[in-house]
Amino acid sequence: MNNDKVNVVKAILSGICIGGILASLTLYVSLKTGLMLPFLPLVAIVGFVLLRSMGSYSQIENTLSLSTATGCIIAIYGVSGAVVSLILFQGEMFSNHLFMSGMIISILASLMGIVISYHTREQWIVTEELAFPGGTAAAILIKSLGETGGNRFKVLSYGFLIGFIMYALVEIFGILPSNPLLFLGTPAFIGIEMSALAFGLGYIIGWRPSVLVFSGSLYSIVVWISAGTPAPSFGTHLFQPLILSVGSAFLVTASVVSLIQMRSTGISLLKRTQVNPLSFLKNSPVIVVIILISLLTLYLGVSRLHVSPLMGMLSSVFAVLAGIFCIKSAGETGILPAATIGMLILMVSALVLKDFSGTVFLAALVTQVGIICGFTVSTFKVGHIIGVSARNIAHTMTLGAVIGAPLGLGVLFILFSAYGFGTEELPSPGPVVWGATAQAIIQGGSTVVKASYALIASCAAVIMSYFHFSAISFGIGTIIPPSISATILLGGVSSFLLKKKIPPSEYEERHRNAVIFSSGLITGEGIAIVLFTLLHVLGII
Repeated sequence: MNNDKVNVVKAILSGICIGGILASLTLYVSLKTGLMLPFLPLVAIVGFVLLRSMGSYSQIENTLSLSTATGCIIAIYGVSGAVVSLILFQGEMFSNHLFMSGMIISILASLMGIVISYHTREQWIVTEELAFPGGTAAAILIKSLGETGGNRFKVLSYGFLIGFIMYALVEIFGILPSNPLLFLGTPAFIGIEMSALAFGLGYIIGWRPSVLVFSGSLYSIVVWISAGTPAPSFGTHLFQPLILSVGSAFLVTASVVSLIQMRSTGISLLKRTQVNPLSFLKNSPVIVVIILISLLTLYLGVSRLHVSPLMGMLSSVFAVLAGIFCIKSAGETGILPAATIGMLILMVSALVLKDFSGTVFLAALVTQVGIICGFTVSTFKVGHIIGVSARNIAHTMTLGAVIGAPLGLGVLFILFSAYGFGTEELPSPGPVVWGATAQAIIQGGSTVVKASYALIASCAAVIMSYFHFSAISFGIGTIIPPSISATILLGGVSSFLLKKKIPPSEYEERHRNAVIFSSGLITGEGIAIVLFTLLHVLGII
């Protein structure tokens, strides 16, 4: 048990500050690249710095800070896809109706996920002793920061300063070119983007995913060349049938294949349930809370989203199942298939409802519960290792989620006001695929999703998955601007070269510092983007 002196208020304030900043950054990265920022190590390091600046360092305080920040960061991860899809495909604006619907579903889904996770945690952490790689790594980092935090903070600071200054030199002062290859006469979305954020992200995800993302963009470039005339904007290029059909088919097919590949997880869970039905619901309060949340979700579906009562209740049941499945997957592999399950629910909902708004919001509900469950139990794993009670973690995550929901929607509004969605700056690959898929199913066809192109792409995705290549990475590369994926590739290649050139005895330490430096690059540019975007929206610059 950790006996560090604990100041809970200090820990929560630290988590809210970190969560607010990284929630904005995570949304931006997701809308720009289609990838989720690996934020847990970054939260732990920044938490260490903030807590040290306010007094002595405590591992328990850093854990509570991490849980508060995590709740805030992931509060609208699923709902943001629904909101952006409605804006892109239905011409919705940020009305009070859209804001309130998104916020209520986000908070309800977060509460459901936290409740499920809290009352099932012993099954996963104690009884089955699942690894939860992300949570275990975060706990080890928190433990080690007291001894080596000073050096790691310096590395993080250098990356932060480079990322912040580089963005200012490129986007604010125009001293550096945003795309050095523009002199070749290509559109702005072809080439290499001067982005420390994209480079850092490429290093962290590694060279294999980076190469596949860039390969998808090479296909996009071939389509652009074969079109005969330069696309006037990335938005025009993105919604060409050969782009959107292929990108959507790759992501949808890869999602289905991922579920099939993870069937052993589902089968083992089903077998355990048959032996001891509802063993994970040992405490009756969780059943009451889930029923109440399901009823609230049902009411929301009927009154705000015009969803049938039966479909509203079924979506809550699927959300619970998705949450349990994501916990199991995160525990065994460190992978969260929430977006994959959400895509499946989106397709089923589109077939049943024939209503765009209800379809994307139900998919968002299921995705959000899955994400929350996976991250919450991973955070419980951190607490289990450090010695922090699950109750305190659940309370701080709930507080973070309640704060993060309106905050995240506010950030979406700012980003939309400054850049729009489905643009070169924010291509929004996830919401674009959600919207295109739902629209094609509901309308029985689409002007931008062609069945023949999608069928060929689906076959290619199955073949790639069979040979253990990530069709999801390729699909994302198809939809984001090639200039971004080129910079991601440079980061991935740097990761590859470091592993090849550095002696094995030194690699782990060098790689750890490089990951921290890359996190600094991402954070520096991300904070610069949020700061300068806010100043731009306010008319100050």
